[in-house]
Amino acid sequence: CHQYLLRDDKNAKIYYEKGLNFDLNPASEFVQIMVINYCYTLFHLNEKEKAVEFATQLEPYFQNYGDFQFLLGYLHTSLEHIMKAILYFIKATQCTHFHTDGVTTYRPYHYLGTIYEAMGNSELAESFFQKRDACPNVDPAHLLI
Repeated sequence: CHQYLLRDDKNAKIYYEKGLNFDLNPASEFVQIMVINYCYTLFHLNEKEKAVEFATQLEPYFQNYGDFQFLLGYLHTSLEHIMKAILYFIKATQCTHFHTDGVTTYRPYHYLGTIYEAMGNSELAESFFQKRDACPNVDPAHLLI
């Protein structure tokens, strides 16, 4: 969606919702990317709860899709659902299907480390930061969304 790329979130949301009303195949790469981008659009519009509700309905179709599991971890972190965020970030590291570099490796490890650091568990935080740093092609510019 061109509006998503231009960060015209209000219009992007309209177009994504029109596109998502069709009978779609969740196995289609186009549909997978559209679902992810729609949820990030809702996030940018501060409709985080709606993004989580929408994504949760589709979860059975995206169990092995790293972008989706990472997204749910990110959304739950923003809503301070910390235990759910941890679960989804760990699930993301176990996925074999993904489109975005780092969503199954250094990005979830970074967030897990940050969460445990904030919880005061520096030992566990450090173990996740070490896993992050051990990943090939870690791009510090892409650690945060």
